[in-house]
Amino acid sequence: MDPGNSWREEKQSAWLYRALAGAEPDARIAALFRALAEAAEAQALTWAASAREAGETLPEVFVPERRARLVAGLARRLGPRRMKPALAALKVRGLSAYTAALSGHLLPTDLAQVGLSHRSVGGGNLRAAIFGVNDGLVSNASLILGVVGASASTGTVLATGIAGLLAGALSMAAGEYVSVRSQRELFEYQIGLESDELKKYPEAEAEELALIYIARGMPGDQARTFAHQLVKNPAQALDVLAREELGLNPDDLGSPVGAAVFPSAPSPWAP
Repeated sequence: MDPGNSWREEKQSAWLYRALAGAEPDARIAALFRALAEAAEAQALTWAASAREAGETLPEVFVPERRARLVAGLARRLGPRRMKPALAALKVRGLSAYTAALSGHLLPTDLAQVGLSHRSVGGGNLRAAIFGVNDGLVSNASLILGVVGASASTGTVLATGIAGLLAGALSMAAGEYVSVRSQRELFEYQIGLESDELKKYPEAEAEELALIYIARGMPGDQARTFAHQLVKNPAQALDVLAREELGLNPDDLGSPVGAAVFPSAPSPWAP
């Protein structure tokens, strides 16, 4: 992993955390964001040292990306909770504090339960299928009714219906494949960054995770004990960090092929 890129990621995270802390009405979560900003700044120093060792020159003044400034501005206007998807895409940690507060998820009571409250059932393919049914029925029905209105023969109507059915299915399949593939690549990139950070500074990652559990109501000593036990097992730690810090389920990042196949399912129900 490029240390300069990791430095920029951490600096941008720190900048975003401070912006979110100023916009967050919940004092408990605002305190979490401020603590995460300090942790990100410390991690940025680690990556800066690595970048200099590699002969890379870093800018003296960090300037966040335009998309980060836009999301921060919207968060100030709309509130961070409403911007959760955009914040997750920018690798903002600590969003599970919102999930726990809104859904009533219980805190874990032993190491085996850490992170399990965020396992998802993977509804992406079902969403694609439902959207495909809607799109297929409406568009194909409109096409056929238009041809019928033009007094076309039965054969022409049938051929038009089949052509519309195939065109709609292929278009939906291609669109869903590209969409889910891009989303999956983003998630894999985020998890890859988390893996690099876990190898570089496991104790700092453990402290970040502990801060999240503290914000969710776990006593500080217990949260830090859990987190430091977790990082002793890198595979388990990465799984939990992805769930708790990024809000991602590593076992269900979305299947591009599955999303492409499901929208074509409505074809048998098209007129």
